[in-house]
Amino acid sequence: MASSDKQKVALASVIAQAWQDTDYKEKLISDPAAVLGDAGVSVPSGAKPVVVQNTDRDVHIVVPGADDFEASRADFINGLGHFLPLPDGVRLHFVQNTGDTHHVVLPLAPDTSNLSDDDIMNLAAAGPQSVNVNVGGVNAGIEFQSVVVNVGTSALNTNIAVVAIVAT
Repeated sequence: MASSDKQKVALASVIAQAWQDTDYKEKLISDPAAVLGDAGVSVPSGAKPVVVQNTDRDVHIVVPGADDFEASRADFINGLGHFLPLPDGVRLHFVQNTGDTHHVVLPLAPDTSNLSDDDIMNLAAAGPQSVNVNVGGVNAGIEFQSVVVNVGTSALNTNIAVVAIVAT
């Protein structure tokens, strides 16, 4: 397995466990370096990991370290709305990776009560879908992960809900 694949599996394992274990999730948020390190998830050298948690009303977008992002933020946010099917009332929060800080988005947890451990891991490891966006002079590859869990008898539903958006 390639190194990048191992990282994806390790991060998916962290996300799946955080969805199922509140104490683990709180430790991930309060001490991400220890939790990610124990799981084998690497962060850029010299960068402090920070976990931001999505909710049903708050979605975090991690933007790459671009010096001119602040100047283009309003145009970027307005343009981004044309590409993302966000429901009314959902707020986008932009956080920026720097040489000192590396953000990790914890997606909104699906209802895992009717899912097996394998199903939960598959949801966490589903991976992002990508779209390229160039808005207001800012070019970013927006990645978003969509997960929906049916509350009925079948494990997965065909509806889509945005649970994580990460610009890279």
